Amino acid sequence: MSENETNFRSKFNNFFQSESTIKGLFITSITGISALISFSYAFASTRKRNASALDTVSSKVYDNGTQLALRALKWGTLYAFTGVGLICFGIWKVANVNNMQEFRQKMGSIFPSVPKNNPPQSRTEFASVTDLLQYLDDEYSTKKPAKLDQEKTDS
Repeated sequence: MSENETNFRSKFNNFFQSESTIKGLFITSITGISALISFSYAFASTRKRNASALDTVSSKVYDNGTQLALRALKWGTLYAFTGVGLICFGIWKVANVNNMQEFRQKMGSIFPSVPKNNPPQSRTEFASVTDLLQYLDDEYSTKKPAKLDQEKTDS
């Protein structure tokens, strides 16, 4: 393991093991939940008090619902792409890599490897969804009694 990988792992582990990070995540989640509940409560109480005024305002601002939906879709798409881009950029900078090969090696050293299933130990192709579900049912029913028998003998 190189010095950069060790450095990255220690930064990563220290970040999520530090008490201040956990406190910050807790406060952030409580704040978000309370803001959502407050907004929902305020909206519901306003709607109960004066439903017709709320509908009139919304109909004056937007002539039809499709314009509102299209506007929401545009902003949602912008926020989603920006958010994912910032997350990827942040991980790239924290990892301190220069190209995709270095990034792949660094992530490969952090995360566990997926074991190869070659040759496959069970069926891999099915004629239909029904065939798949029947196979899963048969596999589950054969494994379940054996597992229950083992638990009975253990206790």
